[in-house]
Amino acid sequence: MTHHTLFVYGTLRPRCGHPMATFLAERGAYRGEAKAAGRLFDLGPYPAATPSFAPGEWIYGDLYDIDAATLAALDAYEGDESPQPSFFGRRIGDVVLADGATASAWIYWFHGPLSDAAREHSHGNHLRLGRAVVPVPSGVPLPDQGRSV
Repeated sequence: MTHHTLFVYGTLRPRCGHPMATFLAERGAYRGEAKAAGRLFDLGPYPAATPSFAPGEWIYGDLYDIDAATLAALDAYEGDESPQPSFFGRRIGDVVLADGATASAWIYWFHGPLSDAAREHSHGNHLRLGRAVVPVPSGVPLPDQGRSV
C-alpha cells in the first residue's frame, strides 16, 4: 500500500471541526504540528496558502501520513472547494516539524488571483482566525470512515 505525507493548514486541521478534518483524522496517521514556507490568506469560509521564498514567512499546520484512497477523497474535496477559475492544487513541498526535522509533503496551494477581499494573515495560522465550521459543499460525499493507515 502506498503512503503519502500531507501537510494541512486550513479546514482539514484536526482542531478546526470540519467534517473533512474528522475524516482525515480517522483515516490518517497524525505526525504532529509542522510549518511550510508560505503566505496565508483569509478567503472567508476557508484559507488559501501560496508558496513563499521570503525568510520568516510561514504557514502553520499539521502533518499526516495517509493512503492513496484518502488522498483521492481529499483531492475531490479540495476541487469542489475551489473558487473557479482559481483552484487548490496539490504539490510536493518542504515542511519543518516541531522538533526541527524536515520532510517532503503534499500541500494544497492556492492557484490563481486572490480577490480584493482576501486578507493576508501574517501569523500564518488558520486556527487563530476563530472561524466557525463550514459545511461540506453539496455533492461532496463523506467517504467511509474506516481507518486505512
